[in-house]
Amino acid sequence: AISNTTTAMSGDYIVTIDSNGCLNKDTVTVLIKPLPTPVTASSNTPVCAGDTLKVFSTASSTGATYTWIGPGSYSANTQNSSRANAASNMTGWYKITVTLNGCTTLDSTYATVTAIPSAPSITFNNPLCTGETLHLQASSVSGATYSWTGPGSFTAAVQNPDRNAMQFGDTGTYKATATVNGCVSPEGSITVHINPVPFVVILANPADSICQGDPVVFTALPNNYGGTPNYQWKVNAQSKGTGSTFNTSTLNNGDVILCEMTEHTKCSAPYKDESNDITMTVLPWLAPSVTISANPTHPLDEYEYVTFTAVTTNAGNNPQYQWKRNGKDVLGAKSYKWSANTLSDNDSISVEIISDYKCPQPTNAVSNYVRVKMTGVKDIAGIGNVVLYPNPNNGKFVIEINGLTSRSIDIEVVNTLGQVVYMDNVQAVNGTIHQEADLHNAVPGVYLLRLKDDNGYMTTIRFRVE
Repeated sequence: AISNTTTAMSGDYIVTIDSNGCLNKDTVTVLIKPLPTPVTASSNTPVCAGDTLKVFSTASSTGATYTWIGPGSYSANTQNSSRANAASNMTGWYKITVTLNGCTTLDSTYATVTAIPSAPSITFNNPLCTGETLHLQASSVSGATYSWTGPGSFTAAVQNPDRNAMQFGDTGTYKATATVNGCVSPEGSITVHINPVPFVVILANPADSICQGDPVVFTALPNNYGGTPNYQWKVNAQSKGTGSTFNTSTLNNGDVILCEMTEHTKCSAPYKDESNDITMTVLPWLAPSVTISANPTHPLDEYEYVTFTAVTTNAGNNPQYQWKRNGKDVLGAKSYKWSANTLSDNDSISVEIISDYKCPQPTNAVSNYVRVKMTGVKDIAGIGNVVLYPNPNNGKFVIEINGLTSRSIDIEVVNTLGQVVYMDNVQAVNGTIHQEADLHNAVPGVYLLRLKDDNGYMTTIRFRVE
């Protein structure tokens, strides 16, 4: 036998047999073929499950053939080969045999298919309010690195990142992947919602101005309806009640009411807010009063004007007035002053008020009484015989005068408020006047007809419109 043969050893070989001096020869021709050029096997591993696994061989001698075998009964007859959609069961040794002229050379490579990690499961600190910190958490994957994306260009490269001072623009979907040995998992995702910061306002019913001892209901109005807040009502910083409403009838003037609300269900931690405060005005109950005076105070001549003035106490800024003459309402006399020039001797004048102060007790008050004193009637004779008819009338009547010595008469009609509601100057014909008068839309009541001639004589007639 010849070891370590080479192609140079090809040729004829002679064999001689010597038996007892007798020789016998034979010749054999030996051909030693060259081996294929040795190859080196390699792969693109490690690869991730689902990728393409590739195995490579360096080139051998011209005319050589290639045969691959591998895990899972894999075989191929090309210099370089691939397996699509790689799976973990494709991990193992891949052997290549190169054959040339019946001679072979071998090599092998170990290929690794790495499993893709599962999508991470994501949670966050729900519920969450604006301004709080978002704590994101991804499930643990051994040996993994993490990559996060989210609204507002959010990125992170840790397993459990935080995002500070959350605002509404930061809400939306947050995604994470886990990478192991270069293999990236499917995305895990979660939608993050946030709530507005809880706050509370309070209202008073009735409003912030009441009478001493009146009941008041304060109501807390939180912005997060549907939550389960706790309420603590305070009067002058002293705790007084709980619940969404607070009832009291013992407030004093200047008391300050507010509500502290603690919300447990809308934020990641209990959140406390203090409401607006309401400063109460508590008014005492006051009895209104009114006094009246007259000007002038001396006994009146007939048709002389007198003005009565009312002065109120504890009746508010704009009390209502009703002047009375002899206990009966004077039509239209509803101001703090009233003037008249048609009063009679011994008339009794008073005024009744209705207070507009918030807390009157009682509501009404009646003034003192002022008694009217008259000096007597001073009509001047000389005008003649005067007749007014009909009397009473509906505002339409006739004035007849006979025996006049002047050429004309001034006529005025005055109501009980001293207002002139009719005026005319009538020329006499042969000492006689016949004048038809019409008080348009006259209000029922007592009126005075005043007549004055060219000589300064005057007379007055009372009549009634019904």
